Order: sequence, then C-alpha cells, then structure tokens
Amino acid sequence: FPNVKASQAIISAIAIATKDKNIKPAEESLKNIQNVSLDSDLEYKVASWLDINSKQFLDLKSGIVLTQVPSEVVGAEYLQFSDRKISGGSFNVLKDSNVYVFLLNGEEVPVWLEGYTKLEETAKNTLGFTFNVYKKQFKVSEIVTFKALGSHFVIAAVPTYDMGEKDDSRPIVQIG
Repeated sequence: FPNVKASQAIISAIAIATKDKNIKPAEESLKNIQNVSLDSDLEYKVASWLDINSKQFLDLKSGIVLTQVPSEVVGAEYLQFSDRKISGGSFNVLKDSNVYVFLLNGEEVPVWLEGYTKLEETAKNTLGFTFNVYKKQFKVSEIVTFKALGSHFVIAAVPTYDMGEKDDSRPIVQIG
C-alpha cells in the first residue's frame, strides 16, 4: 500500500487456510523458559507474550492484570503462579536471555538479586501496585534461581539477539 494515509486500510495480519481437513498444524515451538523447578508443589504456567493486560497470576479468580510494563519486556515469556507467595525455585533458558524480576516497590531488595540492574522504567498492575524491574543476562548453560518473593511479583525472560555489526558501507557525501 504505497501512500497509506489516515483512515485507510492496513494489513495487520495474514492467515493461511486450507480446505484439506487432514493437514495437521505445526508443533508448538519450545518455550524459552525450560526445566522449571519450584521449592513447593504450586501450580505454574510458562505464559507467552507479556504485555499490558497480561494476567499476573494463574488462578482464574484473580482479575489482576499488568497495566504498565517496561518496553524491553513486552513479548517476554513469564512465569504465572497459582499462589501469590512462593518459597523459591529455578529454571534455565533455551537461548541466551535477559531475565527480569518485577519486585513490589518498597520491598527490600533480596540478596539473590545481586548482579541484577534496576531499570528506570517500572511496571504496574490493576491494584495500583508499582514494581521496580531488575534485569540480568543469563547464558544457556546458567541456571536462574530465585528465592522467597512477596505476594506480588513477576519473573520473565527475553532472548537476546545479536543483529550483527552496523553496516556503514554507504557512501557519505558532505555538502558545504
């Protein structure tokens, strides 16, 4: 669509369909968050695509959703727990990734977050709680561990990508 202007149609998605009822869909890709182990028998789910309006917890009765998240976390996989308090756990990542921990504003920063960097951007949920967000890069071979967390938190992972070196091979013309 060359020359797209306001109020004109734009393609937002493309669907591929078939009339062949015997075709099976492709298998779901592996999740980046792997081998989750919790110190208790709580239910959890590796949820996809963290964004505003993402449910913070697994339980269906909880209508708590995130209303603000840092831009670099949008699209992350994250752990949803059935309970709001966990004693701890671990996981590893399928690809080199940045791991983010949302910690309720005002809570003391736990010792296990040593090595994490605090982001300037914060997160919020529908209860009006504000979260400080901490980030640390993990390699595939490293195990991400977390200890006791308060009643509201989020743990997310975003793969890191190397886009290669910047290509400055275009000619530069100076005028004047």
